[in-house]
Amino acid sequence: MKTPVALTAVFAFLCVGCTSKPAPDQAEAAAESSAPPATRRDAALASAPTPDEPIDREVVFPTFGVALTPPEGWQAESAQPPAGFLGRWLPADAAADDWSQFSLDLRVGAGDGVASRFAEILEGRGYKRSNARMAGGSALRLDAPPTDPGVGSDAESNDAPPTPSPVFLVGRGESLWRLLFLLPTGADTAVAEDVAASVRWLPAEPIENHLKLGAAQVVHGCGTIRTPSISRTDPSFAQEGAEAFTAFDYRAGQDGLIMAFYRRPARENDSLGAQAAVYAEHVEERTGIEGVLRFRVTENNPDVMMSDPLVGEFPSGDKTVTRQSVYAVWRAQNDMFIRCQAVVNDEVFSNQEAVARALDMVRRCFETCSRTGAYERPAK
Repeated sequence: MKTPVALTAVFAFLCVGCTSKPAPDQAEAAAESSAPPATRRDAALASAPTPDEPIDREVVFPTFGVALTPPEGWQAESAQPPAGFLGRWLPADAAADDWSQFSLDLRVGAGDGVASRFAEILEGRGYKRSNARMAGGSALRLDAPPTDPGVGSDAESNDAPPTPSPVFLVGRGESLWRLLFLLPTGADTAVAEDVAASVRWLPAEPIENHLKLGAAQVVHGCGTIRTPSISRTDPSFAQEGAEAFTAFDYRAGQDGLIMAFYRRPARENDSLGAQAAVYAEHVEERTGIEGVLRFRVTENNPDVMMSDPLVGEFPSGDKTVTRQSVYAVWRAQNDMFIRCQAVVNDEVFSNQEAVARALDMVRRCFETCSRTGAYERPAK
């Protein structure tokens, strides 16, 4: 895929998940969307990491409570999408300079009437509003204004992406669903209308019913880990220098499972055990726990040391809530370690058996930690 040029503030906000990066001067839009750069088309189109895909091509997202049918021949990116996004689909056989793609996202708690308010913003940018159908009900459709004279194929050949269009908006309660397309200039929009018509609302299922390993994800560019299939990248941790994945429970309206990763360069004559000892001291000091936090080499991966769950209780309003954290140190490369923390939110799970399954999922994720590139095991 070509390197994109900057879009306007509204388009940068609109295109989260559909363009490689927002404009450098769109700090407000980027902060609101908090989306990481999308991967390149040639970075492996594959089946979607989260949903189950029946033979009829319908893709079901049970924890989001929605299903849709991508156009025939379109495939989902293998990279884990940002929090709130179901995924991004592209034509599998498209040329390298073909920008055709679409994404679907959910913005929780955006407020009642958010679809109309968002539509008004786009109308101010020249979009034309009309009524449409999505998921068997009413929706708002916004089509981009006609391209200015002299802008078109020449602009696209100079790395300018097409304008996002059409856009379908549906407000459900205080949440906003957005179906966004990027199509070549002058393309038939029937493909977008077909996808919008294919959307089905389903009862959102709890994440505890869908705890399984997903596709391997690259962490800090130096190692891979298989994350929960229902998780999404969580850019809110970027300000801490971390990369993270969050499994959000839309029934409970809370994060159910968070996994955060912090990079630590190796010191001279460093070892996995020495890094674990330093990390344990850091956790003990930060949490104020009594005693020593112990790490053990995982049974199936000698490059990972992991702690037992650490239970923490916190006041929240008129009640006390419980969170369980598992810490790990992972040697991703000879000269790079990654500190890991996984947090399980007990409130999201129905009973302690479900919490135990979530903790077991964390253990299985950490056991899949591996490396990218050459790796030489240090001499004993």
